[in-house]
Amino acid sequence: MQVIYADVLVVINIYITYALLALTAVFSHVKTGRGRMLIASVLSGLYSLIIIVPDISDGIIGTTKLFFSLLLLRTAFGKLSRKQNIRLCLIFFGVNFAFAGIMLALWLFLSPAGMYYNSTIVYFSIDTVTLLILTVVCYAVLSLIHRIVSSRTPSDTVYECRIYAAGRSYLCRCFLDTGNSLKDCYTGSSVVIVSREIFKEAIGENPFEGELKMRLLPHSTVSQSGVLYAFTSDKIEIRGLTKRGTAENITVALTEEKIRGGHFDGILPWDIFESTTDEREKTYAFSY
Repeated sequence: MQVIYADVLVVINIYITYALLALTAVFSHVKTGRGRMLIASVLSGLYSLIIIVPDISDGIIGTTKLFFSLLLLRTAFGKLSRKQNIRLCLIFFGVNFAFAGIMLALWLFLSPAGMYYNSTIVYFSIDTVTLLILTVVCYAVLSLIHRIVSSRTPSDTVYECRIYAAGRSYLCRCFLDTGNSLKDCYTGSSVVIVSREIFKEAIGENPFEGELKMRLLPHSTVSQSGVLYAFTSDKIEIRGLTKRGTAENITVALTEEKIRGGHFDGILPWDIFESTTDEREKTYAFSY
């Protein structure tokens, strides 16, 4: 009979959950604070005590775990759009399934002493060094997978953007497109193209009656021309691996089309990092 120590169970799951949340942040490119992830990890550690509750049906376990996972992500990453939440959930569960698969394989083929696996909760009665090595290996394997997948899009073209407008902020994942030279014909500002879904709550049914001051922006491509709903942002915070900064008074145009198959929320113009002295258009303050 396996003896489970509650304090070890909680500490182990706090440690592992923090690693899983860190991996989720890496795969999703959503920035968050260590404090938020630590609080979420502590909650997960407390939830892991469910392993010692006898005679719980699989249905109850599955339902409570789903709702708890949503609470965990909200605690760790804060409030996001519906599309971002769905994407974050899929990534989080994918990371968890990969980790659980590694643990299950270890349990089935090696049957290590002091390991107990039940209801997707893992309990280890092993020394700290072994646990550290095991977690580092899992983290390294999943990080390698992330590098292989993300190699299709150069890392220096992927940016996290937080758009401020009408007293709110909106987080989106964008890529820098050297072919995007769209300009606002009214202000001369560069244009950031973002999925309309990001601003769904602020727009409502009629874009001209929502919180954002919309206007129609003419645009044209090689194959078609038309108009987009657009507004002027208060500022946009841009963060990438090699560059970061703040751009003010940038035009944001909305699109209903999926951006690169839905993998991105927006497109940055090629000249977004160029500074200007014309205060009527925009000003930049970038740090490197």
